[in-house]
Amino acid sequence: MSEKRYAVLIGMSQFSRKSKLVNLACPENDVDELNAVLSDPERGAFTETFPFKNRPSHEVLREINRVLRRAKKEDLVLIYYSGHGKQDTTGGLCLATTDTETEILESTSIPAQTVLGYIKSSPSTRTVLILDCCYAGTVGKALNRGSVDDQLGIMSRGRGMFIMAASTELQVAQEKESEGHGIFTKHLIEGIRSGAADCEGNGEITMGELYEYVHEHVTAESHQEPESWGLKVRGKLVIARSGRAPRKERYRKIRKKLLNLAAKERIDDDLLSAALRVAAKPTRELDARELDCDSLLDSFILTKKISLGEFHRHWYTMPAVAADASNKGQDVRESADEVIKREDENEERQRTEAEAKRKAETEGKRKAAEKRKRAAARRKA
Repeated sequence: MSEKRYAVLIGMSQFSRKSKLVNLACPENDVDELNAVLSDPERGAFTETFPFKNRPSHEVLREINRVLRRAKKEDLVLIYYSGHGKQDTTGGLCLATTDTETEILESTSIPAQTVLGYIKSSPSTRTVLILDCCYAGTVGKALNRGSVDDQLGIMSRGRGMFIMAASTELQVAQEKESEGHGIFTKHLIEGIRSGAADCEGNGEITMGELYEYVHEHVTAESHQEPESWGLKVRGKLVIARSGRAPRKERYRKIRKKLLNLAAKERIDDDLLSAALRVAAKPTRELDARELDCDSLLDSFILTKKISLGEFHRHWYTMPAVAADASNKGQDVRESADEVIKREDENEERQRTEAEAKRKAETEGKRKAAEKRKRAAARRKA
């Protein structure tokens, strides 16, 4: 990601009476959290971000135009909007701002056609447009967020553009105040922050992978269905790093560590074969239970957040592993219990030895200091 990367992040939650729009709870938080992950050098590594929260349309349009004109051919420009989506009299999409007035919508909002014009005149051929926008209305305790309509099809005349929309034309997208985000943006952020959207397991998250991740999680949680359009995008459009080692490199590290532990009889053959089988699979082929096992391998071997004893304990209490152990009978369960007990004892012994060593070193330093003090006293005498 050597090119420069710019993001214009727009969150609109407060609207005037003339807009006839209901105020929203989450767009400002959407912008703050997305800004954090995109600015993170270990994730988005964006060169500059331009957050706009509850600003008038002319101010936002000016900045979008300026950033797109400033970008060079290979630079990446991301434009994100969270708020209300409205249709003008021709059915065109307009993104509402704090000064939006329904009666003069086109001049008091951000028309999609205007953004398209800016993109067409920009030197950049790599543009990302992400829209989490809404119409008015509520559903239970959730706030309704309207979706992008078919007018996004006009963007097909653009170049090198990837579009993600929160839902289809006929759907609403829920926003729950208790969660702080709309469902769409929540998974968008989490996919980048956690690195879970890295479906290929190569250390990078492309827009295609991010869309797959968001689509899977949003449809599992709600009725809405995100949509995407890839328009004349050449090659892979990388939106962020995942923070993970490439899958093949990761597998080599995990395999080396596990084989070493197996040789010392610190893990059994069943755990070894199951763990290697999970680590060797592409991320996109892992089911939910295998993903849990895969994450545990990360915590133990790569990030070293847990000890071997904790790894054993978590591994054998996972539903998939526990069920497998149950099918194999009492011997497997007893073997697992013995391994966990042995590792607990090993860790306790190591802690005791480390504490004893620390005390010995402290005592040695104290005696050496006293010896130097007595020697100094004798020289003065």
